Amino acid sequence: MDKVRKELGHPIPVDINRVAWKLVGDHSTAVAAALGEQIRDHAPVQDIRWKVIDFGIRESIIVRVGVI
Repeated sequence: MDKVRKELGHPIPVDINRVAWKLVGDHSTAVAAALGEQIRDHAPVQDIRWKVIDFGIRESIIVRVGVI
């Protein structure tokens, strides 16, 4: 993700399909994989859904991936 951000010179552009709740765009697969990795490393969950995780933790994960 760092390489992509450096090449683009700005945060990675992705949109969210709010009907399907999935990322869409040229880099959506890579961003989703990076988000998943960060979630597993920093907010391990078993029976907890993403929406239940504290907003501050979710925001810090998204910032670490560099999406916003």
